[in-house]
Amino acid sequence: MTTPTPRILFVDDDRNILQGLKRMLYSQRDQWEMHFATGSADALAAMDRARYDMVVSDMRMPDLDGADLLSLIEKQSPSTIRIILSGYAKDNSILRTVAPAHQYMAKPCDPRSLIAILDRALALRRSLQNEGLRHLVTSLRNLPTPPTIFSELMRAIDSPTASAATVAEVIGRDVAMTAALMKMTNSAFFSTHSAVASPLQAVRLLGLETVRALLLSAGLFRQFSGSSATASLLDTINRFSLHLGMMAHSIAKDLSLDSQACTMAFSAGMLSHIGTLLLVDQMPHRVLQVQAHIKGGQTLEQAEQNNLGASYTELGAYLLGLWGFDKPILEAVMYQNHPDRCPAPAINILTCLHIAVGLAPEFPLFAPARADLPPEPYLNEAYLDSLALTPRLAKWRLRSQQTFMEGVA
Repeated sequence: MTTPTPRILFVDDDRNILQGLKRMLYSQRDQWEMHFATGSADALAAMDRARYDMVVSDMRMPDLDGADLLSLIEKQSPSTIRIILSGYAKDNSILRTVAPAHQYMAKPCDPRSLIAILDRALALRRSLQNEGLRHLVTSLRNLPTPPTIFSELMRAIDSPTASAATVAEVIGRDVAMTAALMKMTNSAFFSTHSAVASPLQAVRLLGLETVRALLLSAGLFRQFSGSSATASLLDTINRFSLHLGMMAHSIAKDLSLDSQACTMAFSAGMLSHIGTLLLVDQMPHRVLQVQAHIKGGQTLEQAEQNNLGASYTELGAYLLGLWGFDKPILEAVMYQNHPDRCPAPAINILTCLHIAVGLAPEFPLFAPARADLPPEPYLNEAYLDSLALTPRLAKWRLRSQQTFMEGVA
């Protein structure tokens, strides 16, 4: 079946900027169907006439700025990918784009970088075949944080002795806040020379006052307000993910990866179940169906495909891709259970996460309820043999058992 050509709407009130974009993206004319709107009113009229896969908008425009425009588009077409491309860089304006925009890119932007970023977002969209799931993930503004951690962060940031380290330590124990903060700090607005790979790096970059503003008003974080049973599930996801991150970081150090890669390995572990968190928050009934099929004897992958049409790893990677995360973390989350499916196998962050996942206890939410059902064999022995890592598994297995002794599983 032929894949439809993606439709992209570029919005700017400056006609010269739009002409420059047309020239810059001329090489993509056979890959993308591109339309150009002069200002917000023109863009909304275009959205009324046709459906677009992506909208790329300037921020500073008369009458209706980019943040307000994307908020309207989000309501009208939640599954449309929304990106800000702007040279306007006031902090308060950037904070207003946190909720409605998936990514923020800064002008001027060289053609190769712009094409690569847009192409990656569109490729991830194509990889998630289920339209309903695409709609769900693309319309998601944030993910929930358990009330206990949310309150702890409020106390930490309001403390007279607050520091980047104390605030980041709390954020680093929550999947949702880790993802949201790294989404923001990896945007082009901050122009960092390398990817922000941890909550500590993110808090240091933003400063405590900005983190406080994000916590209180910008919509980046969300305190969970549902049932105590679901809040307990969120806590379980956080604890399990934290232990995976610790284990992946430890393996990365053993493999002599550089310090940035070790930090990214921890973050990949922390974000490995962000797709599960999304499902618990947005589709709890589907989670129950998956659990029922596992109890009936299906593997997790079989149960996911039968009930969702996608795996938690695919959902997580799609969300992180929309939010502009770097390729190493995307690949680690996407291929954590099947590293052999990732092109160009090598010892990297994916390797560390795969081993951490493979040696961990069964994830509590999806563990078989019947004693006669064996755990799923997540470790890919052929992949590990190809990297000459099999002899080291015994040492890591013991360390994993020690890491999980706190009763996470």
